[in-house]
Parts: sequence; C-alpha cells; structure tokens
Amino acid sequence: MIFSLKTFFPLNKLEKSLINSSNKLKRRLIMALFTFLAIIALFIMGESENEGEDY
Repeated sequence: MIFSLKTFFPLNKLEKSLINSSNKLKRRLIMALFTFLAIIALFIMGESENEGEDY
C-alpha cells in the first residue's frame, strides 16, 4: 500500500495532505474522546445516585 501510494502521488502533496488531515482528525478525535468521557462520567454518576452507593 505505501509503495503504491508513493508511486501514484507526489510525496510533497501527499505529506501536506496527510499533515492537514491528521491535524483535523486529531482535533475531532480529541473532541469525540472528551464528549465520550463526559457522557460516561454522567452515566456513572447517574447510576451511582440511583443505587445510592458512594464511591
């Protein structure tokens, strides 16, 4: 896969596009991870309040 990509695309354009896409993907992944953790924390807090257990 890597060798075929190098032969099909110029390296400069490929590297620039990879860097740009990786930055956008990192931001999206970080935002998604934070929202996921927040939802899990709220869910755990809600469950613990319903059961009446103190952690």
